[in-house]
Amino acid sequence: MSEIVHGKKYGDEIRKIPLSNDTVARRIAEISDDQLQQLITRLKKSQKFAIQLDETTDVSKMHSCYFTCGMYMKKTLKKNCFFVDL
Repeated sequence: MSEIVHGKKYGDEIRKIPLSNDTVARRIAEISDDQLQQLITRLKKSQKFAIQLDETTDVSKMHSCYFTCGMYMKKTLKKNCFFVDL
């Protein structure tokens, strides 16, 4: 992604940085937790909100969950969508 945005030279420099699977997994978990905390904070500050949840199972017996949250903040509708494989 960095190569697309910044060019091949920058992309090559980024590839030189060693990242272990633990580091990547930890960062993904931290980002996920941060997004959840931001959503909770916005919900608490919003004037009104609505939540929709849909669970489904596909033909391979894989469960998925789709979560939509809409809220009014400063007279503007904000919408957040999440998709999770269970």
